[in-house]
Amino acid sequence: MRVLLWVIRLAIFWVLPFTGIAQRTIQLPVNSSIGLQTQLAYEMALQPRWQAGTEFTAKTWGLTQQGFYADAKLYAAFLLSPTATLRAGFTRVQVHTVQNKQWFAGQPEEENRFWLQGLLAAPVGKLWINNRYTAEARWLDNEFLNYRFRYQISTQINLQNRYTTPEPWKLALSNEVFFMPSTRVPFERNLVQIGLVKPMQKLQIGGFWVFEQFFHEQHPYQKSFLQIQLLVRPFQRNALVAMPIH
Repeated sequence: MRVLLWVIRLAIFWVLPFTGIAQRTIQLPVNSSIGLQTQLAYEMALQPRWQAGTEFTAKTWGLTQQGFYADAKLYAAFLLSPTATLRAGFTRVQVHTVQNKQWFAGQPEEENRFWLQGLLAAPVGKLWINNRYTAEARWLDNEFLNYRFRYQISTQINLQNRYTTPEPWKLALSNEVFFMPSTRVPFERNLVQIGLVKPMQKLQIGGFWVFEQFFHEQHPYQKSFLQIQLLVRPFQRNALVAMPIH
């Protein structure tokens, strides 16, 4: 029965992006481009079960010709078990749109987020399925915007013998759904990522195809792009295994 429930969950979150609700935007043109993402992260242990961390992420799309996104995170984490973690934190976001090929020409969009997050890993056969549950309170330009809820399901599959050294390339799969209950269209968007990652000591490189669908009431649309990724954790002792963070 447990395996059946996992099969149903996987079917819902991998079929949903392309059927059912997604049909309302599937006919719209897809905006394609290439993006770059760099992330620097540091996490330290305060007590055996308490941790504190910070992350800085910078992303571009259209190879810097369309826009720039940056965020800074601070959080505290409590380890419930080896496979379950609770986190609480704050994120500061800035989004710049390139205007007439001029960087930082206009006023950036600034957002503050306070969030609670649960991380749960569970085995399904030979795979480990990672679940991430997030509740956010958001302020845009210092005015309260809304509450948003997110659920991400992801996994990584070794493409070679997992006991080889250095670590093998991995196939990374992720799907995240966003809900805003206070809006007329609560299902805000769907984010799918499929790619290859190479974990190494203190860093990870990868390339992803990213597909997003936005279900805005007035202007639903979708976009896709290739993302080149570099994640760096200079103080981490072991190889990094992580999905892109959005």
